[in-house]
Amino acid sequence: MADIGSTTTKVLLIEQTESNFLYICYEIVPTTVEYPFEDVNIALKNGAKKIQNKSGIRILDNKGDFIIPLYTTSSAGGGLQIMVFGLTKAETGKLAQMTAYGAGGIISETFTADDKKSNFEKIRRIAENKPDMILMAGGVDGGGIWGSILQSQVLLLSDPEPKFNKGNKIPFIFCGNIECRTYIQQMLEDKYDLYFTKNIRPNINEINLIPAKQKIHELFIKKVIENAPGYKMLKEKVKLDILPTPLAVEKTLSLLNKKLNKNIILIDIGGATTDIFTQIGQTTSRTVSANIGLSYSISNILKETGIEKIKKHIPDEINENIIRNYIGNKTLNPSHLPDKTCEKLIESACAVEGIKTAWISHKKMQFDISNINFIEKRRKEIYSVFGKWEEIFVLNEETEFEKRRYFQMSDVDIIIGAGGIFAGTDSVEEIIYLLNESILSSGVTKFYIDRNFKSPHTGVLSLIDEDKAIKSYMDNSLKEIGYSIVPMGPVKMNKSVIRLVDMSNNEEE
Repeated sequence: MADIGSTTTKVLLIEQTESNFLYICYEIVPTTVEYPFEDVNIALKNGAKKIQNKSGIRILDNKGDFIIPLYTTSSAGGGLQIMVFGLTKAETGKLAQMTAYGAGGIISETFTADDKKSNFEKIRRIAENKPDMILMAGGVDGGGIWGSILQSQVLLLSDPEPKFNKGNKIPFIFCGNIECRTYIQQMLEDKYDLYFTKNIRPNINEINLIPAKQKIHELFIKKVIENAPGYKMLKEKVKLDILPTPLAVEKTLSLLNKKLNKNIILIDIGGATTDIFTQIGQTTSRTVSANIGLSYSISNILKETGIEKIKKHIPDEINENIIRNYIGNKTLNPSHLPDKTCEKLIESACAVEGIKTAWISHKKMQFDISNINFIEKRRKEIYSVFGKWEEIFVLNEETEFEKRRYFQMSDVDIIIGAGGIFAGTDSVEEIIYLLNESILSSGVTKFYIDRNFKSPHTGVLSLIDEDKAIKSYMDNSLKEIGYSIVPMGPVKMNKSVIRLVDMSNNEEE
C-alpha cells in the first residue's frame, strides 16, 4: 500500500497473517504530480519496483500492473484544498473550518460576513483562489437568509477556477439554513456543482458536523481526486477508496485511543504545512497551519515567531546572519537537506517554534468551538439564578480558557512525532527536545515516534481488520523514546517535589 504525498510517495509491502499485518519492505520515492511527469502512478510504480527488487517478491506484471491488492491514501497536489464561507467568524465560520479540517481538508481561505473585507477585495481574492471544493455554512434553520445570499452573490461574481481541469465545475456544499437552498440553487447551479447537506448548526443549541464531513469525503473520492494527475487511473487499481491522508491518521488515533485508553497528540510537520491531531477521549480534532513548514514555509516561521525565539535554541557562536541566510536559502532551495551541524540546529530551532505556533492555533480553535453560543449559555445560567438578565459579561479568552478549556495539558498521556524532521535524526535526545519544547507538556507524558509515518497506512488497514492494524502499528512503527515529568501544584520550602526510582538497580533518588 502507499501514501501519496505532495513531495514523497511512501510505499509499504504488507503480508497479512492470521494474527497480524507484517511490514515486509518500505520505500520512499519522489511524488510525480508536477510537470513534466504529472502522473502519480509513475512514482507509485517506481516505489513498487524498488520494493520488488529489494524483497524478491513479485508485485508488478510484465506490463507494470499490480498483481497484488493495492491500497492508498493521498495528500498529493497540495491536499484537499477547501474554500470556506460562514456568516460570522466566531460561530459558523469556525464550525465550517472544523468541518473542513475534520474531513481531511486544508483550508485555502475563509470568508465571513463580518470579516471586514470589502466585497471588491473578496471578489479579487476568491477569483485568485483555485480550490478543490467550496463549503458554505450560515444561519440556523428558519433563521435569517440574507447573509448567505450575499455571500453567494460575491461567489457568483468571483467565478474562481478549479485547481485542475479548468472546464470542470467546482463542487459546492451548502450546510447552512435550509431555507436558503432555493435561492442558492437559482444563483449558483450554472456555475458550480451543487450539493446540500443537513445544517451544521440546525438550531442555537445543536452542532452537527457529520453529514457535511461525509459529503466532503464522498466528493473527494468521486469528483476531486479524479481531476488530479493520474488519479482516475489509480482509482481503478485500488482495492478500497483512496482516503485523504489526514482522515486515515484520525482513524489510527481513534483506534490507538480505544486500545490504550490514552489521550494523544500527534505532530506532523512537513515542508509547507504542519498538522496537529488531538485524540481526547472519543473526540478527534485536527488543524492545519498552512504556512508553517521546514522548506517552502520556513521563512514564514521566522516571520511569525521572530529571530529571538529561534536564536534561544541555538548556540551563540551561530550568529543571526548565519541563521537568516540559511532560512532564506532553504526557502529558495526547499529540497536541500541539512548536512552541517549548524544547519541541523537551525532547522531544529525552526521546528520547535513552528510546532509551537501550530499548537497555539490548534488550542485556540478548540477554545473558539467550545465557546460557540457562549453568551446564550451564560444568559440561561444567569436567568435561572436571578430570574432576569442583569449582568454584562465580557469574554476574556485567556481567563475563560483556563476555566472552560477543551482539555488540560495534564490530560495528555502521549505525544507522537511523525515523519519529517523526526525521521531525519537518529538522536533520541533531539527528538525529545523537539517534542517537549514545542508542546510544553504537564504531568507525566510519554513521547513516541512514528519515524516512517505509518499512521496513514494503519488507518487504511483498519478498514480491513482493526485489531490487526493497530497491533501492527504498535509493534512495528510506534516507538517509545522517553518521558516528560512535570510536577504540578504548589511547592513548599524544604519539601520534596518528586521522588524517582531507578528500577534497574532498585535505587531511589
